Amino acid sequence: MELNQFVKELENRFDKKGIVVFTGAGLSTASGLKDFRGKTGLYNDNIDAERKLSLPFFKENPNEFYDFYREHLLIDDSIKPNLAHEMISDLEKEGIVSSVITQNIDGLHQRAGSKNVIEVHGNPGFYCMNCNKRYDSNYIKNTTGIPFCECGGIIRPDIVLYYEGLDDFKWRQAQDAITYAKTLLVIGSTLKVNPSSRLVHDFIVGCRTGRDKDKKLFIINMGPTDYDYYADYKYDGDVIEVAKKIKTLKKED
Repeated sequence: MELNQFVKELENRFDKKGIVVFTGAGLSTASGLKDFRGKTGLYNDNIDAERKLSLPFFKENPNEFYDFYREHLLIDDSIKPNLAHEMISDLEKEGIVSSVITQNIDGLHQRAGSKNVIEVHGNPGFYCMNCNKRYDSNYIKNTTGIPFCECGGIIRPDIVLYYEGLDDFKWRQAQDAITYAKTLLVIGSTLKVNPSSRLVHDFIVGCRTGRDKDKKLFIINMGPTDYDYYADYKYDGDVIEVAKKIKTLKKED
């Protein structure tokens, strides 16, 4: 769909409120972070990435795990929220966006000002596996090898590793948000990663079987997603262009 038409259809949903935004790595590429499954993504650069980001690998090879994590996943201080993060935050402040469900672990939504963020895959922090003391990425940057807490416990990233279950409380939060969403806006995700992509499936089922037949699915992604067929509106392009267009329209209102 052409940009202007997509933005027009999306803006028509603003007065209905209840927009839930579902974001993936493609949202943060404009901030300088690599995505995972794109043409220049982490999984293409390093075909062993999924294994190295798995729970078994962390347990068996913590030194190598942290070498990989420091090189590829630590968030540099120069990384800032982009215009799309700011757009989502502004729409939340206006009451148009009710919540953000994100697969991202970079914390950029909160830094842009979003308050109701459900991080289903974790966050950029770290914690001690023994006493649960929290640490930030700057602490990890200044260590080598396996980082240890002052209590002697191993520090681990607060993310969901492969072969590890999602946090039950956050998952229920995300499910509740999807249930009551009037509009679901997917940004920067191929929707290939389960179980989080099942939330989009649940929304689609709700559209087809629920009493509210006016639910709509919008997708912004550069390239195909697994749910394009079900989208009411799909923009195959850069989310920054969408954010710029919305900002311009709001200035005109």
